[in-house]
Amino acid sequence: MILTSSNPDIYERRFLMLLMALLCWRIFYLWIAPVELSPDEAYYWEWSRRLDWGYYSKPPMVAWIMAFSTWLFGNSAFAVRLPAAILSSIGILFCYLTGKAMFSTRTGLVAALLAAASPGACVAGFVMTIDAPLLCFWSIALYCVWRAVQAECQKEKALQTAVWWSATAAAAGAGFLTKQTMFAFWPVVFAFLLTGRDTRRVLSSWGIWLAAALSAAALAPVIWWNMHHGWITLEHTAHHFKQVDRNLLDSLTTFAEFAGSQLGVISPVTCFLVFLTGIAALGRYRFFILRNSTENEHESFMRTASGLLIFAGIAILIPIALLSLKQRVNANWPAPFYVAPMIFIAAWHGLHISIGRHIDKMRSLVRPAIITGAVMAVILYALPLLIPALGLEGSAVDPLIRVRGWKELAMQVENIRKELPSPERTFIVTRRRQTASELAFYMPGNPRPFRWSGNRSHITTQYELWPGPGSDKKGWDALIIIDEDKELPADLPSHFKNFSRISPLSIPLGNGRQRGFNLFAGRGFRPQGLHKTQ
Repeated sequence: MILTSSNPDIYERRFLMLLMALLCWRIFYLWIAPVELSPDEAYYWEWSRRLDWGYYSKPPMVAWIMAFSTWLFGNSAFAVRLPAAILSSIGILFCYLTGKAMFSTRTGLVAALLAAASPGACVAGFVMTIDAPLLCFWSIALYCVWRAVQAECQKEKALQTAVWWSATAAAAGAGFLTKQTMFAFWPVVFAFLLTGRDTRRVLSSWGIWLAAALSAAALAPVIWWNMHHGWITLEHTAHHFKQVDRNLLDSLTTFAEFAGSQLGVISPVTCFLVFLTGIAALGRYRFFILRNSTENEHESFMRTASGLLIFAGIAILIPIALLSLKQRVNANWPAPFYVAPMIFIAAWHGLHISIGRHIDKMRSLVRPAIITGAVMAVILYALPLLIPALGLEGSAVDPLIRVRGWKELAMQVENIRKELPSPERTFIVTRRRQTASELAFYMPGNPRPFRWSGNRSHITTQYELWPGPGSDKKGWDALIIIDEDKELPADLPSHFKNFSRISPLSIPLGNGRQRGFNLFAGRGFRPQGLHKTQ
């Protein structure tokens, strides 16, 4: 069996084989999978066409990565998603390296298996949103900070210590440029160091303070960009935590939604083990930070490592779970905080950690957790191929309904535009950013649609921060595509000499379901009175 051997080198070879097979499979699957870009992927791709130091809802890393990949391979779904396959695999690599550095090669292998064998890992390796780079940089930062702490405690050479602190700063800084979730990294590290008698002295080192300062400095261009855009990213982030009046049923509903989503993200057995072992370990935290005089240095470091994993995992997951009682929590928010628990469970399974006699009896559940997660991941990979074969497209059990029909919509819109009097002088207007982004990606020539919300002062997407149709479009015509569940902006017709409704458009999604749009034609655009960020 893959987990049974007394030779550390065998575990390393098995991990390398696993990693290469996983990476090759992910890249091959990107090539063959008939899955259109999700609206979020298309939206971030739109960002990548207009590189900047910041964007409405996120820092710029996802746009920079997509821009580089599409520069190399062109504007294709494969090029957009290739970084997801590579970055998520790098994240699994550093999950292994952290487990190996803290405990053993076998622990690293089991941690990598737990991390890879889950539906969430399947999605992160295929869909190019914020999660793949965030998981990658979080995993790298966790590994590097542990090596830096280890070097400080063992009083290794100054150059070696400086290298690890520098690597930590680079990984954390890249994470800060990826998603706001990364801001939890340094509080986790400092809280861990403060609680340990042996680790507390690391706080007197210049290395950790310089690393924290350098990683924070990566945010300077993002802060500068926000200063010039009304702190819009901060405003958007704060919006996620606005207080609303809730009753007990609301709280229980959102908590149940969160719990259910996590069972689906990392698999039910793994999720059970994460919270079981994490909560039990948190209750015995003093055991992990107080050094036993009878222990050798390696045993002591293993216990210290466990303390870091507890802080970087369950100590954050519990507050997120409690937050779900107050508001809806997106399923992917806790994603990076599962990296540490995977390593912790692997070390516990390998007998490096004991949590308590009764809980230690459940170590045998680790293998079923890996198998269950792997089966769920295989099913998820198979769905895009099985659902069309079974005639279930658009049905109630079709999880891909949200990404269906965009290519067809783009083709139909292009055909309609060609029939207009001046197609070469006709720009595209939509109401929703999802529709605008998908049309931009799938229409021939990759045009730049404009989103017209009807309220220029209320910024809710990146489109409002980009220049809208101005004097350069004066006298042009427009093809306006409004989702059937949205209203035509009241001010839009007044900006054209002639404005008329044309035939509506229905895009079949399968099994009688469709995505409907109302279409309008505007002729002779008049830009007067428009704000530059319309």
